[in-house]
Amino acid sequence: MKTHHQAFPLQVLEVRSVPHLGTRGIDSILSGWFAKLQHLGQDFLESLTAEPQLRVWHKTDRWGNTWWCAYDPLTGHSTQQASENDLRSWLEQRYYQ
Repeated sequence: MKTHHQAFPLQVLEVRSVPHLGTRGIDSILSGWFAKLQHLGQDFLESLTAEPQLRVWHKTDRWGNTWWCAYDPLTGHSTQQASENDLRSWLEQRYYQ
């Protein structure tokens, strides 16, 4: 009669460098992940301690159009405008009424 260990022999695996990456490739990947994790931690701490500020950024869609975006965390309002001038008008309407 076979025991549990006889039916499923234990195999010891040794971790080695990945052939196509090498040791430096793995180190690079790990340091990249560590940097991203550190950045997320910093963003989290800043979100807890910083005063809510207006956020403005621009993005480009798949057709190459640039969109200007803004988010006001105090009011929860956001916008996406086709030009910087349109965004400026939106901001002026909201803050200079």
